[in-house]
Amino acid sequence: MKVGDLVEYSYSFDSESIDHWTADNKICFVILRDRDDTYVWAKPQFPLNKQGASVLAIAKDSEYPGTRDGFWLLEKDKCRVINGLP
Repeated sequence: MKVGDLVEYSYSFDSESIDHWTADNKICFVILRDRDDTYVWAKPQFPLNKQGASVLAIAKDSEYPGTRDGFWLLEKDKCRVINGLP
């Protein structure tokens, strides 16, 4: 996985106020840069299922600075490359 790759990621909020129907969501992200050995910064591109669309909508309205501004911190080991750059 490297900068520019499109990845599939299931994102979950650390909040009990978010309904369980956002579980098993899938969102396509593009990798922007490494943060460290565990995390990467990424930007959501489009949802891959209904739950993913719900999560993106919630994030857009949320007060989480990273998600609200469009930059998400993802765990590397939960990313699955779906379209890598050569």
